[in-house]
Amino acid sequence: MRRPLLTENANGCLQQVSAQLANFFRGAYISRHPLTLLAHNAHDNERYPLRERDSDMRSSALYRATATAGFASAVLLVINVFRRAGLLPETTLTHAIAPFAALTGLLAITGLYLLIRGTSGTLGLIGYLLNAAGLAGAYAIEYTLHYVFPLLDGAKVTELLAGGTGRAFLITSVVLLAGVVTFSAAALRTGTLPPLGVIFYAVGMIPGALRNMVPLPVYLIGLALAAAGIAWMSARLWSAQEKAAPLPTRRQVTA
Repeated sequence: MRRPLLTENANGCLQQVSAQLANFFRGAYISRHPLTLLAHNAHDNERYPLRERDSDMRSSALYRATATAGFASAVLLVINVFRRAGLLPETTLTHAIAPFAALTGLLAITGLYLLIRGTSGTLGLIGYLLNAAGLAGAYAIEYTLHYVFPLLDGAKVTELLAGGTGRAFLITSVVLLAGVVTFSAAALRTGTLPPLGVIFYAVGMIPGALRNMVPLPVYLIGLALAAAGIAWMSARLWSAQEKAAPLPTRRQVTA
């Protein structure tokens, strides 16, 4: 009686091992054959439609959050223009909020890149990285100008600008300028964002990045144009919803 029982246990173990090996080799085969992987994912999407719906909802929420940051950036830029033009008083509040135009702009550019990343290619990625780095640097510059330099005497500020701090400001301006031009070119090529909004952003940010090399009126007009461009693109981002590319059917895979 023991021998049949041992045989049954051995057969059961062999069946489990065989099933595990089959699943392993099936997964390895799928991972090495892109068309089979696409068909497998399409089958999963048919079985689990809620996954795609949840992904769309998360993308929509992300786009709206970054679009809100873009609207805030545009408002802050306009406030900065009015303050520098003398239309708003120089107060603690207007100085305190000034640096956050660049920070919220960085969040908006991130959302815009996520929207166009599927069609912008390598140029879009390079443009986004440069633009993001430039805006992060611009935030650091604005923070220094409004929170650090007012606490120092004029001679010390002049010394800093004549040394490494001034060179860092210049490098940041060059990176931001390169990022704006590259990102805008990639965005125009995709056709996803409003062309005039992209152009306003690019044209306005050129003097915005070269703030110390252009006359003040040109700088302020540039910031106003950039604010209009960011608001326009953010409106498109607000209503955006990511759509997945269609997957090939099983009939196309096996053909």
